[in-house]
Amino acid sequence: MLDLLAVQDAATGPNVHWLTAALWAGAVVDVGGAIGFLFFAERTERAFQLPREMTFWPQYASVFLVVLALLYAVTARHPELLLPNVGVAIVGRALGGAFYLRRAAMTPGLQWPIAVMGATNALFAFAYITILGTSGLRMLWRTI
Repeated sequence: MLDLLAVQDAATGPNVHWLTAALWAGAVVDVGGAIGFLFFAERTERAFQLPREMTFWPQYASVFLVVLALLYAVTARHPELLLPNVGVAIVGRALGGAFYLRRAAMTPGLQWPIAVMGATNALFAFAYITILGTSGLRMLWRTI
């Protein structure tokens, strides 16, 4: 059984401000990288001297997906304590769904694997929202 007082003590301990700062710094670095790769892909590839072979980007994405899966797994163990992570999952799944579905629609030829990925992400976002319901979404909103 989870000791909520122990969790609260750990979350409000003397070093929590350092943890918070480190987490925010990591988020800023990740967003900066995402902006660079999304809007300035060629320049970013040159600046970081990234390999141009086709296997690099799927491998890079796989590392990200493993980290994302760990975030979901940790959140799934105690979603009531990590409700803001559920909000992040909703936004992430919705953005992923929109990205994949748009990509499938705009790319000529048979794009069903990308469309399936888009539909799957959108379905997860819808499921999370539906499962939370109105009261859960209100509670989520209060936690962020």
